[in-house]
Amino acid sequence: IVVQTHDVTLPTVPCPNNITFENGNFSNWNAFIGTTKCVSSRNNVAMTASAFTANRHTMLGKSASLDPYGLFPITPPDGSNHCVKLGNAVNGAQAESISYQISVPQNATNFNITYRYAVVFQDPNHAYCEQPRFTARLVDPATGESLPCGTFEYVSTSGIPGFFDSKVDPMVRCKPWSKAFINLSS
Repeated sequence: IVVQTHDVTLPTVPCPNNITFENGNFSNWNAFIGTTKCVSSRNNVAMTASAFTANRHTMLGKSASLDPYGLFPITPPDGSNHCVKLGNAVNGAQAESISYQISVPQNATNFNITYRYAVVFQDPNHAYCEQPRFTARLVDPATGESLPCGTFEYVSTSGIPGFFDSKVDPMVRCKPWSKAFINLSS
């Protein structure tokens, strides 16, 4: 799973430092690693703060290389110089996450974020609660609640809208680079 943020529109506030990974490092980002398991037929992810972990949080530089399963560019097609790959090809119920805290001015009337992401994951045909998944969430740090307008989840299975089956491995589901736009005002 690769995530790249881009195009933060701020009325009078400078763009948050390194939110686009353009420094080529993880400064101002936080890392988490953990595990996932099925508990009462629900996916339960246990995460703890961590250092950025090799082969779980990977900074990628601009490249003409293609994803070996999806056969689309590894780096986003918007000209960005860096992006981040979460996860690896190791089984074992691993979970990875990164986060960036953004302060939205209370009086902001036009405060938006656009981010790009691509997803490649195996469909091992486990029970639904054990299937690989990709979740994006915007969380209000004051309440800890996820904001519904910025939260979505993809669970690996055949026929996911916007995904295709890999021509290299029929057990792999792919979503090429896509864009999400979210207005964070009020």
